[in-house]
Order: sequence, then C-alpha cells, then structure tokens
Amino acid sequence: MYLTGPIWVTGNLIIPNGKMYIDPSYGTGSVAVVVDGYISTNSATFGGTGAASSYIVLVSTSDCPASGSCGGNPAVYVQGGSNCPNGGTACTVALVAQNGTVKIHNNQIAQQATAKKLELYGSIGLNYSTNLATLTFAKGTGWSVSSWQETAN
Repeated sequence: MYLTGPIWVTGNLIIPNGKMYIDPSYGTGSVAVVVDGYISTNSATFGGTGAASSYIVLVSTSDCPASGSCGGNPAVYVQGGSNCPNGGTACTVALVAQNGTVKIHNNQIAQQATAKKLELYGSIGLNYSTNLATLTFAKGTGWSVSSWQETAN
C-alpha cells in the first residue's frame, strides 16, 4: 500500500504481512496514520519515500491494554521479522501511544517509540533519528521545534 496522505481509522488497524510506504511524490514528507483503537502488525514492512526525513508515524489514541475493548492487546504491537524495506536497518516508522502501551517483539526496528509504557522483547532496534525533530507532513502541513531538551525520570 502506498500512502498518499494521512489516514484516520476509527476502529483497529491490523496489518499481517503487509507493506506500507509513502508515495514517492511526497519527497521528504511524512504521513501520520492515526488509529482510535489498537494497531497490530505481524511481519509488516514500513517505508518512507526514500528520503532520509520521510517517516510513517503510527499513532494509537487508545489506552490499550487498559480498556476493556482492547481484548488485552497493547495500543501498538509490532512483531515478526524485520519491518525494514529489503530487510535492512534503515526503517522509517515511528510508533506513538501516548495513553497506552507500545510492544515491540522479535527482530523489529523503529526510528522512535513514545508510549505510556514501552515493552521490548527479543532482538529490538530503536534508532532515534535527529530528523524526527523536524518532520514535515504530507501536503505541506507540519510543525517545527524551537527547542527541546532531554529530561531525567
């Protein structure tokens, strides 16, 4: 599947063995996929346009697994073989569940993970990229960061 703009899913998003890329016409743009339920992938591949600053941002607004409607699923669950194009390590997916759990399992690589709770199992790679601080979303809309700092827990 090639994304040609942002997606909003009012239910759950389940991607078994699928591929999701951003259409190359977006250049350096990123695309958000916002899901009100949970996101579950198994051996899925994610890729931007090919530009270093192009990312798919998977966002769950749910509080899964706390909510009874989640069936015990985390808000974002990424599992299976490498999710990088061609099995590489330059994955271009960011995972966000501000109110729930992000669970990454078994040979997965992501550029970013933000969650109320983060669970990592197996061989995991979180390759934080400085490009994430200046994302521009498709269609020219975007945001900029005037300053940021790392804080201790």
